[in-house]
Amino acid sequence: PATIGAFIYETYKTLKSESLSLKFEWTYVIGFLVALVVGYLALWILMKLLKEGKFYIFSIYTFIVGLSALIF
Repeated sequence: PATIGAFIYETYKTLKSESLSLKFEWTYVIGFLVALVVGYLALWILMKLLKEGKFYIFSIYTFIVGLSALIF
């Protein structure tokens, strides 16, 4: 939902701008599609881990990502 909302907002903002050009921003479409696929895969993997009772694997991943965020 957040990705779709951001895509719609950025497309609207681009089309409404005063310096409207006929060039379509494919970067928005590509970014939207990549975020959609990666988000879907991440949720699918998370649901699979939850159903198999291996939630500790997700906690290890979350710890690594959180530690990386603090370092960088």
